[in-house]
Amino acid sequence: MESIDKLLKNHKVNNLTVNSNSKDIPTVNSSTVYSSKTFEDKLDELIESEDTTKEGLAKYIAEKLDDTKSLTLHILLVKEHKSQKLLEALNFTLDAWRNHKIRTSKPIYYIAILRRWKMKVNFRT
Repeated sequence: MESIDKLLKNHKVNNLTVNSNSKDIPTVNSSTVYSSKTFEDKLDELIESEDTTKEGLAKYIAEKLDDTKSLTLHILLVKEHKSQKLLEALNFTLDAWRNHKIRTSKPIYYIAILRRWKMKVNFRT
């Protein structure tokens, strides 16, 4: 039977460690963040790179909410507010819908989230 010392010498270790003070070695519990961009910045870049118009984003939100009759409202919302917040509210709405937590309708729930976040629509442009 081989000793543990010999087994460890013959065993190759991968380059991922659990904790390390060296910045050159990728770690599982790394406390440093190498990307200086936030999620919102990345989302904005993705929307711009896909050449998405505000009207296209409004149409996407209206379709996901089964609320195409209120497309003009969604266009106003997209023009006045950040797209990532609107998509976040859409995500919360669709998640609540999947979990059967919505008692009214998806558009009403979506607008309630926006109102709670103090996001209003200025109908006079």
